Amino acid sequence: MSWLDRLERKFGRHVIHHLTPLIIVTYVTGYILELMGKAMGTSPLSILCFSPTLIMRGQVWRLVTWVLMPPGGIDFWTILMLICIYQQGVMLEHVWGDFKFDFYIFNGLILTLIAGFIGFAVSPAEMELYAIYFSTYYIALSVFLGLALTFPDMEFRFMFLIPIRAKYLVVFYAAYLLYVLIAGRSVLTGALIIASAANMVLFFFLYRKGPGLTRQQKKMRRNFRNATRGQNRGEKINRTAFGGENNGWNQNQQNNGWNQNGENNGWNGNGQNNGWNQNGQNNGWNQNGQNNGWNQNGQNNGWNQNSQNNGWDQNGQNSGRGDGTAKNPRGNQQRMRGYDKRNAVHRCTICGRTELDDPNLEFRYCSKCNGAYEYCQDHLYNHEHIR
Repeated sequence: MSWLDRLERKFGRHVIHHLTPLIIVTYVTGYILELMGKAMGTSPLSILCFSPTLIMRGQVWRLVTWVLMPPGGIDFWTILMLICIYQQGVMLEHVWGDFKFDFYIFNGLILTLIAGFIGFAVSPAEMELYAIYFSTYYIALSVFLGLALTFPDMEFRFMFLIPIRAKYLVVFYAAYLLYVLIAGRSVLTGALIIASAANMVLFFFLYRKGPGLTRQQKKMRRNFRNATRGQNRGEKINRTAFGGENNGWNQNQQNNGWNQNGENNGWNGNGQNNGWNQNGQNNGWNQNGQNNGWNQNGQNNGWNQNSQNNGWDQNGQNSGRGDGTAKNPRGNQQRMRGYDKRNAVHRCTICGRTELDDPNLEFRYCSKCNGAYEYCQDHLYNHEHIR
């Protein structure tokens, strides 16, 4: 599990959904204010731009309002850029999830602010003179870089004609930014580019990496390597050596209920039938010799351990009897499940959300994970596969 997954589990409830349209709204607002200023002969953006000197004098709203600054004049290419930012941002929200996308954008804004103060310390005159150009332009372009790094083989149409893969566009764009950084010799431009690059490096480091193995996990891995060293392919491995699994016999040479294939063979360590037959199926009896609600075919026969009807008939179908009282032929699934998360059918392995939290959520099982792990649509494509 990556660091971002851990942060999402802890702070995911504070996420801002659908952030991309809000980004477009900030650009549109900035262009409207710019056109209004030109029509009235004033400059309303001058009281909103980033200015470290005025911020230190008490105009603290500039720490937030600078995001309204448009990166340039409005024309056809500006409209095309906004459309591309919207499409790519929505795609990243669906692939990464709302929390990771929000972290990517807000972390870029914070790093840009820090870079702005550092640039002011290096060249105060330039930062104050060109403060109106301090915008979120490179943060918006980093949305494309994030999409290209996530899907490096995605094909784009360069100049609407030339098909080129995203990974080559990343190389071209990185070379262009390096040229602008060196040839421009502008402290303001350099601060914006470096902040955008640092945001991408930090995000993908937290996105790909996670905390190391614990001491117990390292010990189990070491024991596994020692147990399998020198053994030929196809040879039986002693399961008790590394995984803590019993191979069917305990230290007293008694069958403890598990065969050599790691399946329960129907007998516990006391020589009593514990409710499972030799095929690893529950035969309908628990350790106390009572019917626990499962028949010999591994189906629920409609009775729980207290000999009460638990709402399932002998064919393994819900009969609507949730409490052993009146029978409803159609069943009452809502009354059976209630609103308790423990009764949810689907549950995301990453965020823990169920269909009871949001009926619009969709859940899928991951074919690359080693086991039956289910994920919601926000984490199906961006989780770390469990091996």
